[in-house]
Amino acid sequence: MLTQRNRTIFLRITIAIFALVVLLLPGCKNLKQGRTGRQAKPPVVIFVIDTWRADHAGCYGYERNVTPNIDRWSQQATRFVTAHSPSSWTVPAMASMFTGVYPWSHGVVKAEISDASKVDYQPTLAEQFTTLAEAMKAAGYETFGVSGNYHLHEKYGMAQGFDHYTAFGFRTRDPVDLQIKDWLPKLQQLQRQGKPYFLFVLYFDPHHPYLPVEPFISQWRPDYDEDKLRELVGESFAKRAYAGDYDNDPKTLQIFKDLYDSEIAAADNSVGRWLKELPGIDDALVVVTADHGEAFADHQNMIHGTDLYNETVHVPLLVKFPGGEYAGKAPTHAVSTVDLYPTIADYTGASLPAYLEGQDLLAGLAKPDAKRYLFAETERAEQAHWRAVITTQEKWVMRASDKVQKFYNLLADPTEQRDLYVPEHEPSSKFYAVWVKHNRHKPLYEPGSAGEVTKELRDTLKELGYL
Repeated sequence: MLTQRNRTIFLRITIAIFALVVLLLPGCKNLKQGRTGRQAKPPVVIFVIDTWRADHAGCYGYERNVTPNIDRWSQQATRFVTAHSPSSWTVPAMASMFTGVYPWSHGVVKAEISDASKVDYQPTLAEQFTTLAEAMKAAGYETFGVSGNYHLHEKYGMAQGFDHYTAFGFRTRDPVDLQIKDWLPKLQQLQRQGKPYFLFVLYFDPHHPYLPVEPFISQWRPDYDEDKLRELVGESFAKRAYAGDYDNDPKTLQIFKDLYDSEIAAADNSVGRWLKELPGIDDALVVVTADHGEAFADHQNMIHGTDLYNETVHVPLLVKFPGGEYAGKAPTHAVSTVDLYPTIADYTGASLPAYLEGQDLLAGLAKPDAKRYLFAETERAEQAHWRAVITTQEKWVMRASDKVQKFYNLLADPTEQRDLYVPEHEPSSKFYAVWVKHNRHKPLYEPGSAGEVTKELRDTLKELGYL
């Protein structure tokens, strides 16, 4: 039998061994067991490809081989078949992704540009929001962000929570890739030290003006004339596109699609590179998605931001969870990119603000809610204010300027060609009531402002079709 003295010695030795083990585990005070029994603070990486509609991804059924790298990698991920953006253009969509709330709650819904390279006015995201990057930083992550879209510049509040951040002025993938390459030594150092990192990347490439990118454009347009293609998407392109000049011109529309696809392929090439080279990527939580889609006269519309049809809000959403959890699954229930914040925060043990309007994707996988209501809104111009309520099966949209409403059965009519709206009858009236019930008339926190709308700017915006 152990004497009282021996028991005391044994207890002290046990406590000392336990303390030594704790001290030797690098970064253990920041760790907890995750859902799969692995480290609960894996690297977290988000890739956003600007303007990428879901039906232009191979893993979503596109017949053209534009996304071979993402398609191969998607076998390790969960492919959310019915994912939607909360808006059909970058500013409100990305503010929602960063805050986990719908556009009506953050209020960052407008921006005005005088040409394709300069933002003249844009609201700033309120500092009172705890962004996803801020939540990750508070949870012990070192945070990195790089964007090829100037709408995400730090002066608009989009860099909140990032330790390292760069936003280029509407640039293609090259400077974005160079920035990631410059960060690689730091990311590798963090990985060696057992410290987690959070990396956000946005590629602007598929956004108009569409440009021919080699070697991809030659795959489907081998005899192209680069000068003629660049002239076609030159200074007058946006104005003519919004005016409907290409709506009934299938030959020209196909040229635009070819150019668009070449830029998607370029972004896929870059994403594919980093899916191999980023440190700890095999054990990381990785998201590949888009901020919104793009229209090619699907509904007598072009570009994006002026309506909420599926071509502009149905986006790819691929999530690879550590340990292969749900790998290869393709759930069909409707989800939104506002769900990324609560999903990532919950998985990594980061804080979840009480005001979040998204839902944890993992909880939805365990118990799908086919009747869940999603919301979308665009208010880019006076005549382009649309609202939408979306479920897995149905969708209601309303143009606010004239109260025109439309209703679609998405299961039977995913391209929204048959309007089923009947005034003052179910289910259209029910969806309208849902919007009225949930719509917030005032943001949670009022946005600030950056820039000024002058008379000259307003005249230019009218010429471009924004007003």
